[in-house]
Amino acid sequence: MTLNKFVGFAVVSGCLLAAAFAGDAGAQFKQGEKGWNKEKDKQQPTEVTKCETPIGTVAIEEPENQWWLRYNLAAPERLIKVMAARSNCLRIVDRSRGLAMREREQSLANRGQLQRGSNQGAAQIKSADYFIVPDMITADASTKGSAVGAIAGGLIGGRAGGILGGMRSNVAEAQVSIGLIDARTTEEIYTAEGTSSKRDVSFGVGGGFGGFAGAGGGYEDTDMGRVVSIAYLEAFNNLVEFMRTQTGSAAQKAPQAALNVIRATTMRVTAAPTGKSIRTLEAGDIVYPTGQTSPGFVEVEDEFDAKGWVPSSSVSQRSAPRG
Repeated sequence: MTLNKFVGFAVVSGCLLAAAFAGDAGAQFKQGEKGWNKEKDKQQPTEVTKCETPIGTVAIEEPENQWWLRYNLAAPERLIKVMAARSNCLRIVDRSRGLAMREREQSLANRGQLQRGSNQGAAQIKSADYFIVPDMITADASTKGSAVGAIAGGLIGGRAGGILGGMRSNVAEAQVSIGLIDARTTEEIYTAEGTSSKRDVSFGVGGGFGGFAGAGGGYEDTDMGRVVSIAYLEAFNNLVEFMRTQTGSAAQKAPQAALNVIRATTMRVTAAPTGKSIRTLEAGDIVYPTGQTSPGFVEVEDEFDAKGWVPSSSVSQRSAPRG
């Protein structure tokens, strides 16, 4: 290599390296009121937030768009379950395979196939306070070449030109979300977000160094998997911090569940069998408890806003059989 080509190679190499990292540097600047100000590098989370006692029970619902298949990753439910177990902040109720297996056990119990004392029956499934939906907002897993490198490689030529022409920027970026939905009202009350990125400069085959080889699918053995994991870790910690601000249990804050009239009865003005009659309720009617109770009676409102007392034994949260 002549002296002129060596100097040219050194100068152009420096320019290309600067350009290759421009995306990361640009991400660290934002336009302030008085021009461009450099921000501190974002601190990626390294540990899951811990709780002394659980702050909620959740069921995980996969999003309709199965984005993880594009990156050869498993469904994000696996990640959330691991984070929840390590944090002790969320209890997970399994509404997929776990529920299906439980229903098979219940079927065996109903047919009398389980041993005596198995204690397998109705009203044993734990209720979810919230549903959470892990989703992907944006993602990029690509290898980008440098047009400047290609031009410089052509100008310089030879092996040095091949090195410059083969420069690549390997990018893995992800922005994810975890939606928090009230299991009783179906209101989406919060969306936690997390971001993560990884950008490396490599040299292509033209330079004789080889590129990054694609690893197997998974959250631990690929760049994209690790980036997505960190993004979800940030979102999970964000979600926990929000849930800590909520006061009272989700069950107590939810509207009172409606009651079904399971046998014909009379709504009365007072909580007594001799109280003045307001109207007759038929089996299958729906009434709404006011929260007031008296021994053997519960105060309810009907769908016409009539209020009165009915025997507790005549109403239930289970549907009444219709004959």
